[in-house]
Amino acid sequence: LTGFQHKEVTMEEIVEKLRMFRVTKDAIVLLYNWAFDQHDVERFYLTEIICESVSRNVIMLRDLLDALKETIELAQDLVCDLPLVYSYIGQLLALPLVRRVVHFKDVLEIYKPQLESNGARILKNVLKVIEQKHDKEILSKLYNESNFDFQQFLEHDSLPLNEFMKENVRFLLDLLQI
Repeated sequence: LTGFQHKEVTMEEIVEKLRMFRVTKDAIVLLYNWAFDQHDVERFYLTEIICESVSRNVIMLRDLLDALKETIELAQDLVCDLPLVYSYIGQLLALPLVRRVVHFKDVLEIYKPQLESNGARILKNVLKVIEQKHDKEILSKLYNESNFDFQQFLEHDSLPLNEFMKENVRFLLDLLQI
């Protein structure tokens, strides 16, 4: 990761090295747990490597989704010691969504057990990271392409989607005129 960050190693070289191993769900969970103790830039590079590895079939999509699910399940226990854990999860999910490695329906599926207590929190953090780190235009394009009812993330929350958008991603609400 450090070599990639400092441009000493290319993405191609990293993916080829990973090809020699079976990168399992457990390995990805360990990487995500490690990433919680790192800076934003390390989390970004890690997700970039994971996205590229999934797109080249070095990491299986099912392993990535299972790792994300387990990481999200662990978040409830970590939030006391790591208050920004949901922000970090938003960072781990944003790039795979932007690169279309995973889709919002996948995120909803892996997050279902947590929806009652944290559905709005995870949606807010994912949308904020995409807006801030990638681009408002990308976020609105993802939102429009998703053909997905985002209210499903809020089904246990009394907040309607348009109110959630007003509070969290107002520009998207204005753009879409929800």
